[in-house]
Amino acid sequence: FRDLDSDNDGTSDLVESGSLNPNDRDHYTGVDTDKDGLVDEVDRNPTSFGGPVKYLLRDTDKDGNADYVDVDSDNDKIFDADEVSNLPPNYYDPLTGMVIGPDSDKDGITDSVDECICFGGLVPRKFIVVSPTNANWFMYQTKAISWKHNLYPGFSQVKVDFYNTKTGARRTLKDNFPIGPNNFEVQAFNFRLAGLSTGTYKVMFSVYTSSGVLLVDRFSSPEFLVRTAQSV
Repeated sequence: FRDLDSDNDGTSDLVESGSLNPNDRDHYTGVDTDKDGLVDEVDRNPTSFGGPVKYLLRDTDKDGNADYVDVDSDNDKIFDADEVSNLPPNYYDPLTGMVIGPDSDKDGITDSVDECICFGGLVPRKFIVVSPTNANWFMYQTKAISWKHNLYPGFSQVKVDFYNTKTGARRTLKDNFPIGPNNFEVQAFNFRLAGLSTGTYKVMFSVYTSSGVLLVDRFSSPEFLVRTAQSV
């Protein structure tokens, strides 16, 4: 059968291969003029049988294994199932980094991460920081900290820290705060900047699993500058 997730890490081969236009898809559809199994969209020679793809297969850690068959693509000792697919720990084997369970529709996508009994159904799971962006923040302003996500239901709450990227100092703003529904509905709370040193910061998001395990600094905002009005 055609395997849409060859390394079974919860991210499709289409995305991990280095596709120039993944668009959150897990497989290509469209015309295949030369009937060689490559749709014209990615076939370098769409009228010649056996033409190569238009892009080089991505191998992030240069170990000779393309990312789509590498369960730790950047060789940082953290499985892609964790840091790329954003899966809760109970979804994948802690020794192999592969998603656990059967594949009922035989498309290469394990049922626990498959959204349909059909060919395909692997939806990229994301946590998106809406605010702050990389724009300056000014002391004594009240600003919104906000995010949206479509993570798996195994994540329940967040811990939100204000983190100084130069000194490492951090202040916890919220703990055990509801992460919100996994339908990209924006979640937010307001924070008044006071009692902080000026400098560069990020907002760090740690996430709790439904079993209470805290995954520290799982997501972060872009770096931004906290300034006083006088320093403008």
